[in-house]
Amino acid sequence: GSAAQGGVLHLRTKRGGASGIWGALRGGSFGLAQSDLGLQWATTNTDGLAAARIERAEGDFEFIDDNGVAGVRQNNAYLRVGALARERWRPGPTGEVTALVEGLFDTRGEPGSVQQPSVGAEGTQRRGVASLAWRDVGLGAGTFTAEARGHLAYRDYHFTDDAPTFAGGVTAHRLTDTDLGLTTHLTYEGSGAHRPQLTAELRHETAETGADTLRTETRTRAAAMSAWQLFPADGLELVGALRLDT
Repeated sequence: GSAAQGGVLHLRTKRGGASGIWGALRGGSFGLAQSDLGLQWATTNTDGLAAARIERAEGDFEFIDDNGVAGVRQNNAYLRVGALARERWRPGPTGEVTALVEGLFDTRGEPGSVQQPSVGAEGTQRRGVASLAWRDVGLGAGTFTAEARGHLAYRDYHFTDDAPTFAGGVTAHRLTDTDLGLTTHLTYEGSGAHRPQLTAELRHETAETGADTLRTETRTRAAAMSAWQLFPADGLELVGALRLDT
């Protein structure tokens, strides 16, 4: 996905736009269990895929510390559920529109250290991403390639510890952030001697952090970049670029 972390999904799509369905079940030590399910389809002007994974493990293991004392590392269990769907349309001979949606739920124990274990601490993450992209390689009879992509990403992370080592009561912390952005890209393809490119980007980000009272911060950024590729001879390429940020 556009912002995947930790191997939530591992997709190997078939070539040639073939349709089909696949699945897998896996197991391993420490109570590991994984299940995958995916679907891929294609028509004359569209193709897409959808996939999901569920993964869990107990994670606890025995160990011997530096003093030769045996113990069990606890609170290592986790559960992770991820899903992704992508659809691509070709409205014309040179244009393409792609929509992508991705989601993740992850909850896991936070074991702390060997000296100060945290058998009741837990972290939970929820994330969602949606994007819509357009690309056309035939503008100006193939002289220009244009691209535009908009995205919205949301993440929520929550940590709790019912019995912290150095504090009384329950420890809790939360982080949420939202990222909304638009990126455009234009490339001149009409010459074999040079290739200028222009990119513009606009993003708005909001973050909330805290425990009982959340602190909110916002940031809006705009950027423009111009790049120029020169091909003065076979095997030789010169590149110059300029970027402005606000």
